[in-house]
Amino acid sequence: MAAADILSLDSGYSMDFIPIEKEDVILIFVKYLPNANREVMNIVINSAREVISIKAKSYDWSSWLKVKEQVQMAKAK
Repeated sequence: MAAADILSLDSGYSMDFIPIEKEDVILIFVKYLPNANREVMNIVINSAREVISIKAKSYDWSSWLKVKEQVQMAKAK
C-alpha cells in the first residue's frame, strides 16, 4: 500500500484513496496530527464515502465495490 505522506498543516490531516483490486475495495487512508479538528475530518471522510457511493452507482459497481477506512494518528518524526 502506497499513500502520500504529506499532511496539511492547515487541516491537520491527509487523505488518500487506495484501490485494493484483489478485494474490490477502495481504501480511504487518513493520517492526522494531534491538533486536527476530528469533527471536520470525520465530515470530510463521510463526504468522500458518499461521493464514492454515488460514482459506484453511476457505473453499476455498487453491487461489488466496497469502501473501507484506515484512520491513524501520524507518528512524530
